[in-house]
Amino acid sequence: MVGDAHHIRTGRRARHSIGVWGVLALLLMMVVPPQVAGAAGTLDQHFDPPPPYNGSVSLGYEQGVLGLLTQSQVFTAGVSGVLSQVDVNILPRVPVSSLMTVAIQSTSGGVPTGSTLGSRSLWGSDIPPSTGILGNFGSWVSVPLGVAVEAGTQYAITLVTGSRYDWTAGSGYTGGGLYQSINGGAWRGGGTSTALFRTYVTPTGSGMPSNPVPSLTGLNPGALMVGAPTTQITVTGHNFSPGAILQWGPVSSLLSLQGGQAASLPTTFVDDQHLTVTVPWFLLNSVISPVDVSVVNPAPGGGPSPASIPFFLTDGPTSVSALQVSTATGGTATVSAGTTTAAATGSGTVSLAQYTSDPVSTPNDGGGQYYDVYVGPKSTFSSLSVVFCNSGQLVSWWDGGQWSPASNQTFDGATGCVTVTIDTTTSPSTTQLKGTPFVVSKMTAAIVKTLIDTYCGDASVRNALKVQVDSIAKAPNAVARAGALRAFTASVNAQAGKTLTAQQAQTLVKYAGVL
Repeated sequence: MVGDAHHIRTGRRARHSIGVWGVLALLLMMVVPPQVAGAAGTLDQHFDPPPPYNGSVSLGYEQGVLGLLTQSQVFTAGVSGVLSQVDVNILPRVPVSSLMTVAIQSTSGGVPTGSTLGSRSLWGSDIPPSTGILGNFGSWVSVPLGVAVEAGTQYAITLVTGSRYDWTAGSGYTGGGLYQSINGGAWRGGGTSTALFRTYVTPTGSGMPSNPVPSLTGLNPGALMVGAPTTQITVTGHNFSPGAILQWGPVSSLLSLQGGQAASLPTTFVDDQHLTVTVPWFLLNSVISPVDVSVVNPAPGGGPSPASIPFFLTDGPTSVSALQVSTATGGTATVSAGTTTAAATGSGTVSLAQYTSDPVSTPNDGGGQYYDVYVGPKSTFSSLSVVFCNSGQLVSWWDGGQWSPASNQTFDGATGCVTVTIDTTTSPSTTQLKGTPFVVSKMTAAIVKTLIDTYCGDASVRNALKVQVDSIAKAPNAVARAGALRAFTASVNAQAGKTLTAQQAQTLVKYAGVL
């Protein structure tokens, strides 16, 4: 195509004459209609001439191209309503394991630079090999969607994958051009090339019921170890509609139109409170944890769930036994899991999960119950108060390398609860709650010594205090223990305002008292 930025490959696929093989191929296309065609709505825009075709454009990783090829076919909607299905004619070029995402984008000046209006992902196994004779053309693959479109407006069908495909192409459609992007860069193209496609629209006013907005309540399982195999997850919630899609992300540019966007995973509708989705192994090998999970109901109506819920990727073999998510706008969001409650002040989404065991494969001295506090994206909470009850006397958080005591915590011996206050100045701070494991431990001499090392900068004072801690822990009877505790209390109070702050001195005395 002269003047076209696309390279339309011709070769063997384009050289077959129509002849006997072409007639048989054409009959095959007529006998085997696209999946779900007919029930998808009214055929609107399409470029689907009979074979032979001029060639194809490449998707995914292409030899000779340093990066990932994404292709986008622009079309002009002829009918206002709900774009319920698109068909694309594609052919796998290698054994396929990766997902392919088919998205509808808005355009600007006829170029697919706008936002993603809806998307759906397909497994490679869902895309059959060529049904043509001698590989003369690819397979028509139908993709259910639910995107509101307006007549006369241009949209784009965008395909992105980490594998290698051909998208059959020719020339002759006048409602929009074919564009290409390499590694998420600028779109180029727009000449006379056209990828084969069909759009189906259910017209406005055709009596389609409006779908509700979905909400999420849980995932089962809610956590897996990093590197887990492909796993099916059950999603629970309310107001799920047929055609609902689970969004998993953000993910890399291999699976979304741009790095940092969510991937739309193949989703099975069970009923209005249950969905199932199979998460491929390569999404469970991520260093991003937790992963934000949301559900989008198709148009008309529908849309994304107001709040996402986290899926945890852990370093240790554990599971989530309880999870609650809450949102607030200029107020307080309160969540509970097990015997722990968290209250976040401000605006945003907060999640509290309880683990069944250590999530980081680094057991904490004193054992205890493990939790995770997660503040969702775009949240602006000024502070959080987390109350851990009946689990221990000390709360530590995983700072990425070790368990460290939360800096602002108090233990109430009467109630058996530890209250941790978190803001921008504490450790952890509100900005560090991006999936932060906590552990509530029974007090041990080792933990008190760790606190002394954390609080006190004078080595000689540290060593003397730790000797006194051992005397408390190893006291043979109650009288000896009481005497050792009095001596330790006097030594600590003597350091208040010197090597210890008053609050640190009070904390050490309190925790030594429960050894």
